[in-house]
Amino acid sequence: MNDHRIEWDDVSVKKELRAATQAASFTAAEGVAVLARMFAPVGNRQYVARRGGKEWQSRRPGRLRRSIHAYRSKYPNGGAVVVAGGQVSFYARFVELGTPGTKRRVQKVSGKRDRNATRTPIQANPFMGKALKASAGRIREVVKDELDKVLAQ
Repeated sequence: MNDHRIEWDDVSVKKELRAATQAASFTAAEGVAVLARMFAPVGNRQYVARRGGKEWQSRRPGRLRRSIHAYRSKYPNGGAVVVAGGQVSFYARFVELGTPGTKRRVQKVSGKRDRNATRTPIQANPFMGKALKASAGRIREVVKDELDKVLAQ
């Protein structure tokens, strides 16, 4: 009588699966970042900061697009993060989510104070959301392929 035994090393299998999913998530995040760069709006006006001004006070077309990057997560569970914006292009969240119209405290119009002045709301232009939705199927494929490679060994 033949005795067939299967050895299962749970720890090593978990490590291999975790490494595969981390690699797959970073690959998928890079794909999302590429699409987000494609969908990100680019202005056509350039503003130069005043003499002695800070860098964030100036605007160059394409700065938001250039600020989109994919990073490996710093947390122990792994994963990947796609980031848009930063110190200089802090306005990425305003473009993605929009802003509400708010009432200004006081605005001078032709020398007189206008207490009913309002700020115009910024319409949302969700470039990151579009990129994530557009690449959802590709993310599933990448993760499935990586897991199939590990399980085939």
